[in-house]
Amino acid sequence: MVSSKVQTSTMAFGQKCYNKIWHWVAKQFPGLLTGCRPVSISPYIEKVGFTIEKVKQLSQNTFPVEVIRAMKPDEKYSFVVRH
Repeated sequence: MVSSKVQTSTMAFGQKCYNKIWHWVAKQFPGLLTGCRPVSISPYIEKVGFTIEKVKQLSQNTFPVEVIRAMKPDEKYSFVVRH
């Protein structure tokens, strides 16, 4: 079976108090982050048929990041090999 995979990273909302500083900066001064803002992308990945395999919350120098790995089996090209 052929499958499609996607891995993405986005600015997350973050749970620690120092992560929330970035959310405030994104709201007050969006130009400083070139318009970057926290998003929750998991529902959209699932909506188009992908299955979330792994989600990891990271903090890169206090900047909150969410990394998502997902897979979608491609039924159009699936086949069974018989011996």
